[in-house]
Amino acid sequence: MKKNVGGIDKALRIIAGIVLAIVGLFAPIGGGVQAVTLLVAIIALFTGIFGF
Repeated sequence: MKKNVGGIDKALRIIAGIVLAIVGLFAPIGGGVQAVTLLVAIIALFTGIFGF
């Protein structure tokens, strides 16, 4: 599979993933919202780290 993530986009996805993971873990939000936030954080980190 061809990588389609540039340098700036990669950095922004990693930063967004870290911020969303922190919010998902420590913010006093509902269980469903917390699960969705953590899922989006995992996807952002995965795509940022591996470039897909």
